Amino acid sequence: MLVLDRTAELLDKVAGVKTLDGDIPVYDKARVEIMQFNPADLHPTAKYILSDHLQFVINLRRKLSLELFSLDYLYQDDLYLIAPPIVEFMDGVPAIVDGLHRCSLALMLGMQITAIFVVGANPEIPFISYPVTWIDVVEYQHKPETPYLLRSLRKGIADESSILRKHYRDFSALGSFGRRPRSVQDG
Repeated sequence: MLVLDRTAELLDKVAGVKTLDGDIPVYDKARVEIMQFNPADLHPTAKYILSDHLQFVINLRRKLSLELFSLDYLYQDDLYLIAPPIVEFMDGVPAIVDGLHRCSLALMLGMQITAIFVVGANPEIPFISYPVTWIDVVEYQHKPETPYLLRSLRKGIADESSILRKHYRDFSALGSFGRRPRSVQDG
C-alpha cells in the first residue's frame, strides 16, 4: 500500500511539471504512467553522455543499495531525491527527456528500465530537440561546447538560453539537476 501511495505522489508531481522559465504547465493534460522499457527502444534527446555522470550512477547504485533501474516511486533520503527517468512520447517515439545516463547504463548492462511515460505533453511547449538514436550518442569526459554535438535542435528553437529555458521542463521537484548550459550560456 505504501508503494502505491508513493507512486501516486510521484505521478502527481510529474503532472505538475512546468517550464523552467515562464512557469507554464507542460504535462497537466497529459497521460502520465509508470512503464518498463527496453532501453534499446528509447530515443535519447541528447547526443552526449558524460563519463563522470555514468560513474556517479554506478556509485549511487552501490552506495544506496537501490535498484535505480526499477525505481517506481520518488526516493528521498537526507542527501538524495531520485525519480525514475522521464520518457515523453514525441515525434512518434518514446524519447528520454530526463535520466539519459541511467537509461544508457541500463542499455550497457542489458537491463530493463522503469520510467515515467508521458503522452500528450503541451503541444505549445515542444521539447527543444528531436529524438535521436543510440548510435548518435557519444560519451565524453567533458561536455562539448559545439552545439551540434549536444543535440539535434528542433527547427524554430534558437540555441539561446532565454529561448531554451522556455522549453525546458523543470524537474527539480523530482531530483533533477536540470539543464547543463554551455560555458557561453547562462543557466
